[in-house]
Amino acid sequence: GSHSVRLVGGGSCCEGRVEVKVDGVWGTVCDDAWDLDDAGVVCQQLSCGWAIQAPGASFFHKGTGPIHLDEVSCAGNESYLWDCPAERSHDCGHKEDAGVVCSEHQEWRLSGGRDACAGLVEAYYGGVWNMVCDGAWYKQEMDVLCRWLGCGPSIRKLSFNHTQQGRMNYQCSGTEASLSWCQWHYNNLNLCHQSQAAGVICNGSLGLLNTSAVPTTEMTTPDAGRSTAEPLCWEAKGLSNWTLLLLCVVLGLLLLVTVLAFTAALLRMRRKH
Repeated sequence: GSHSVRLVGGGSCCEGRVEVKVDGVWGTVCDDAWDLDDAGVVCQQLSCGWAIQAPGASFFHKGTGPIHLDEVSCAGNESYLWDCPAERSHDCGHKEDAGVVCSEHQEWRLSGGRDACAGLVEAYYGGVWNMVCDGAWYKQEMDVLCRWLGCGPSIRKLSFNHTQQGRMNYQCSGTEASLSWCQWHYNNLNLCHQSQAAGVICNGSLGLLNTSAVPTTEMTTPDAGRSTAEPLCWEAKGLSNWTLLLLCVVLGLLLLVTVLAFTAALLRMRRKH
């Protein structure tokens, strides 16, 4: 039968509870024997890089529906999760749903502010928290981040000294749903040369705790206490690309008709004169 896989309940399409669709019905995977090799097959299948975590015990909240797979035992080189040896019968409950965190997962936070809407920008990527370079940190990038944080538009740009080795660079148009949909680079020395770490104050924030410095924050792995809103996934991006393609085709046809009409008018004028 037909199969599909997705990640649900995380901060992006590359993090979350593993759900498998079998014959039209979505279900979960039991965490018995679930490890990085199994998670890695899911990440590769979703074009999300490699697995950096394989949490179990419903880390991304309990799923619903059937539990399709148990005792999954991937070698790591399979193309699809359902190619791995696994048991179809099980004795699991949804409190044992398996999850995945892939290397391409990104999320963001602001530290050093009086609230979550102001401070130093920190980007979670590759399993660690990184700084963001302010060389291309303009109104468009700040607005995308502030909206993603639920803080409205940005009102002020901030700059700080770098305190982490990892550095992200984003270039946005301002309409993206999150920074991961912008053009971005990781540890590109050319783009981050002599730049400082980016910061922002979003609309409605109480500002910084200390305007002269940002206190050092502990670099921890994001926990499950995040919004459960469904992230904008690659399917939606594909729809947007098709819409753009259709618009380009229509504009191209209009241009062709205009050129042909103009050429016909010139030929008639030439015959007449």
